[in-house]
Amino acid sequence: MSIDNSTLRALVDAATDTLSTMAMLDLKQERCEPSDQPHQGLLEITTFVGLVHDGVENRMLALSLSSNLARTIVASMLGEDEVDADGPEILGDIGELGNMVAGRAKKQLSETPDEFALTLPKTIRGDATTEVPFQDGDHAEVASCEAAGEPIQIALWSFATPR
Repeated sequence: MSIDNSTLRALVDAATDTLSTMAMLDLKQERCEPSDQPHQGLLEITTFVGLVHDGVENRMLALSLSSNLARTIVASMLGEDEVDADGPEILGDIGELGNMVAGRAKKQLSETPDEFALTLPKTIRGDATTEVPFQDGDHAEVASCEAAGEPIQIALWSFATPR
């Protein structure tokens, strides 16, 4: 499947590399499509990392995954057999995963017109509409993937008005 947006392509490539090296998981991309309501497709745990270009945060990585996949990834990253999906530490670990994905994409796009800086990750459980509101004129491109048989979304949100 082809992704035309170079930043989203870099984010998907970075997620593939990060999941492979940190959690020994293969990422399979199923589809990529634009969305004007990306909140509807978010899974149980989502981490957001702002992408800053020319001093303005006008785009954001939204990495969203099921609780089961979050538990699998964090257990593998920590070298444990199992972790509590409801424990508070899982949100921090998934935030770090989002930071690693965004960091790899940042490195890949350095010294190109698409280069960016990063904000700190913000990771939530459940509904993100109040945490990161989507406004008129905003849009997103969403790559729907799976890893270990569980869904994962890698989305690039673009804001009409910088946050």
